[in-house]
Formats: sequence, structure tokens, C-alpha cells
Amino acid sequence: MKRSGTCVQVVLIIVVSFATCLFSSCSDEPNGNGKLSDRKNRHILLITLDTTRQDRLGAYGRQIKGSSPTPNIDTIAQEGRAYSRAFASTPLTLPSHATMLTGLEPPQHGVRENNDFFLLPKSQRDFSTVAEELHDDGFETAAFTSSRVIAADFGLGAGFDVYNDVKKTAGGGDSHYEERDAVATTSEALQWLDKMEGPRSFVWVHYFDPHHPWVRHVGRSALVAEASSDYDGEIAFVDGQIGRLIAAYKERGLWNDTLVLVVGDHGEGLGEHGEDSHGFLLHDATMRIPFVVKPPQGQSLEKKRELARTVDVAPTILAFGGGQENTGTIGESLFESLPKDSVAYGETVYPFRQFNWAALWSLRVDDWLLIEGGGKTLLFNHKEDPLELDDQSAKQPDKARELSRELLRLRRVLNAQNRNDSRRDPGDMRATPYVGGPSADIPEEPTVDENKLLVHPQDRMGTLRQLNRLIRLLEQLCPGKDDKGRLQAFVDSQILIGLMRQRGAKSPSVL
Repeated sequence: MKRSGTCVQVVLIIVVSFATCLFSSCSDEPNGNGKLSDRKNRHILLITLDTTRQDRLGAYGRQIKGSSPTPNIDTIAQEGRAYSRAFASTPLTLPSHATMLTGLEPPQHGVRENNDFFLLPKSQRDFSTVAEELHDDGFETAAFTSSRVIAADFGLGAGFDVYNDVKKTAGGGDSHYEERDAVATTSEALQWLDKMEGPRSFVWVHYFDPHHPWVRHVGRSALVAEASSDYDGEIAFVDGQIGRLIAAYKERGLWNDTLVLVVGDHGEGLGEHGEDSHGFLLHDATMRIPFVVKPPQGQSLEKKRELARTVDVAPTILAFGGGQENTGTIGESLFESLPKDSVAYGETVYPFRQFNWAALWSLRVDDWLLIEGGGKTLLFNHKEDPLELDDQSAKQPDKARELSRELLRLRRVLNAQNRNDSRRDPGDMRATPYVGGPSADIPEEPTVDENKLLVHPQDRMGTLRQLNRLIRLLEQLCPGKDDKGRLQAFVDSQILIGLMRQRGAKSPSVL
């Protein structure tokens, strides 16, 4: 009897174990490197938020009249994590997205700023995009973008079966700013999702609405704008469309099998440190980003992980979807712990290439932020000084020198891996730059010695503010409804920019 009972127990254990696997899918348990390699259904949804500050989302504590402006993103965060120590590699849209899709820093993938660079065709580079890796592994891949700044001709469409972008309209000097709103982009994505039949997909949806100029929408986003600002209203507007995406994935039974990443490409200055927009400085206002991740059911993110970077997006996607990481990446999957020496790298060569001002580089290590360029070294301690108002470089010279050496070492490593010139051919460049538009002979970045002699962008924020005001005025006077008005606004802005360039480091604080 005793032996018989033992046999019955063994049989019961086997049956129960089998049933548990059958109904909960044993293959959902992650293996040692964070992959679900045996999982049949694998879906990835990457949502990128253009020009969105981290501190404007409810998941990070934002409240407007007692309620969150972003309840749908908050829901994703509740099912996963919202990383507070999350940073972009650059405060510009095109290179930031190139970093997300490759897991490489701008000096490595070669896309250093908007408009004048592009991601080289696959035949001309020795690295892959996540879309290429997943496509080769049988994933259906589709992208839905909302601005001309990342249109297909800039190379980000590599590996996507569908790259649904904003088409250039005829006769516009401001075509770079052409966009479609979140409703239109989401609708395109949902139409594709209705046709998607396979068990594996990678969908990227990009929202440009929080980028200036801001529009007052109807509905809940209008209430948010009324209570706070049109910028907050745009973010709330995007959040509503993310709610449509969530609902669609749930209705189709895909949600539990989907890895969701909601990532900002960069923030917005909103006047902090004198910067109204973005692209010129490397403070938290434009470099600290929302980074919210929901893992698929049965998989967990690394609990002790605090730091998240745009360079980590690709490794995280590939850890779940499969495929090979690019050689040389400093990115790490969010399913894994970070090496102790991990840092967040930042750069902007935009001031140099547009106005002959100094380029800036930054390094974030623990609570420290180092920013270098224009002969200045700035050092901030976020724990004691979250607004970055108290430069510690003179008070902590040893720490400044230590981080400066580490930043220089990292820059040398990254630049050594840039084997291709990704600048667009002058004959292929579009006529309209983001703000200015350098000539073709301007290098990707200045030398270290040259950069020390250039004016620091911080010292020209007054000039930039005046320029932006004049451009806004031109936009109001010539709203772009006729080709003649568009052309005149473009010509006038180029005259202003030309004057700024000619004066270079000697340009006055106000034009």
C-alpha cells in the first residue's frame, strides 16, 4: 500500500505539472539571458515620445489639479517600471532614434544631428538595426512616424516591412516641421494591426505632438492645457492615443505576449538654463527622459536596475525578440543587471555645426553630471542639487578631473568605431534645415583643442532666444498657406542665421 500510494503521488505530481505547463505556458519562463526563446507568441511595441520631459508624466509624480495628465502611460508603468534615472544620448530627434534602433551611440552609428545626416544603407555599414534583426528572424515589422525629421529617406526604415511616415507636401520651406497628429498616426498603426496575422511582430509608433508648435486639442487634453499649458495638453493628447493602442492590443489578445517600451527621444528646455527648446545644452531638462517598460507576462525586469538609457532600447528588444547585439554597444538589456562601471553618455554637436559654437559632451555617473565644451567644465551633484544650479567643478576638482578623463576615454572609444561618413551628400540634402543648415565641408565635430576656443552655447542663449522669437513671428506672418509666404519666411530666417554664423564667437548676446 505504501509503495502504491507513492506511485499515485508521483503520477499526480506529473499530471499537475503537465497541466500547469499547459495552461500557464512553461515556455514563458525566461532563461538565463532574459530571452523567452521558446515562446511562440512574441510581440514588441516601441512607443517613442518626441520632445517629452520626464517630469510631465503622472508615472513620475506629475499632477494637474489633483489628477495625472497621462493615465494610460501610468497604467503601463504599473504593469512594469518607470525608470527615473533615464537619459537620452543626444537632445535631437534623428540621432536619438538611431541610437534606440541600433543600440549604438551617435559617434558609432554616425548620425550626429538632424537633417544633415542619415543612417547608411545596410550594405555600407557593419551593424544592424533591431528591425533588421527581427525581420530576418521572421517578425512582421512596421513603423508609424509623425514627422518629416525621421522620414524614410533618413534611413531609419531599414528592416521594416512597412514604414508609414509623413510625406513631404509640395512647395514648403518649413517641410522639416511637417507632421501629422497622434490620432492620424495611431489610426494608421491600428489599420496595420488589423491585418497582422503572425505570432511575432515589432511595431514602432512615434508621436511628434509635444514638439513646438503646440496645438490646443478638444477633449480631455484641452482641460489639461487649460489647467497647465499647451505643452502639457499635447502630452495628454498623445497619452489618449496610447490608450487606443493599449485597447487594441488587449482586444486582439496580444497584450500579455507584448513587450512595451515607452521612451522619450529627448526633453524640452522650457526656459531652464536659458534654453527654451532643445539641442544646445545637456542638462536634465532636455536629457532626462520618460522610460517606461512593461515586460510580457511571465518575464520580469531586473529589479535592482535603476539606470536606463536610449542605448539600452535595442538590447532590451533583442533580449526578448532574439537577434544579435551590435559589437561595441555599451547598452545593456533591462532584463539584466548593469556592470558597476556603467555610465550615461551625452553629446550635442548641433551648436558647432549650426552656429560655430562649442559642441558639448556629458557623462553621468551615479549622482554626478559632468558637462564639457567651450573651455568649460561643469560638475553637478543631482542628489544635492537636482536643478543643476551649483557648479561643483571648483569645489570638487579631483572628481571633475576623474570624470573628465573617463569622458575623454569613452569618446575616444566611441569615435574609433565610427568608420563611415553618414553626412548627407550636398546634392541630396533637403533645402530646409532644422534651424540653420551647415555647409557640406563642416566636420562632424570639432577637435578637442578647437572646441576649447569656441563660445559656449550657454553664453548665447539670449541670441538664440531672439532668433527663435523672430522665426515665430515670421511663422505667424507667413503661416505657410501659400508658397510665396513660406519661401519668404524661410529666406528671412536664413538671413538671420547667416548673420549669427558670420559673427561666430563674437556674436552679441542679442541680435
